[in-house]
Amino acid sequence: WAMTGMFAHQNRPTLLSDGTLLLFDNRGLDGGTRVIEVNPLTEQIVWSCPAGDGPSFFDSAKYGAAQRLANGNTLITESEGGRAIEVTPGQEIAWEYVNPRRSDDDELIAVLCEVKRLDRGPFDEGFLGAAPGTRTEIDTSELRELIEKKK
Repeated sequence: WAMTGMFAHQNRPTLLSDGTLLLFDNRGLDGGTRVIEVNPLTEQIVWSCPAGDGPSFFDSAKYGAAQRLANGNTLITESEGGRAIEVTPGQEIAWEYVNPRRSDDDELIAVLCEVKRLDRGPFDEGFLGAAPGTRTEIDTSELRELIEKKK
């Protein structure tokens, strides 16, 4: 199976559980970066987060990734911008991270190859007696002392 014509320079295609394909389209047909969800049978775009003005604007000529999250939002890695955003189905930003690493003149940004949402795993309910949604402080003083000794 192959499809061409509706995207350009795509990255990280992911087949979703409903049979659609999510991909990061670096240079969409209009030349702008976007994330699209495509029905491969009908070749129709069923969802997109296009480049353009507004809070969900992003641009990356190379690299980039998108991950559909369990809550229905999409985590987008704007690699060259050093930024990751989680957008709702309506393209509203739910969460954003901007890599603080910059060159001294602020001209160069450290690239983010791909940001992934991980399952909570050991942080599920009961970990260290914490209830879900609460913050648990962990005593790291021993670790800090070891680090200081190594310096």
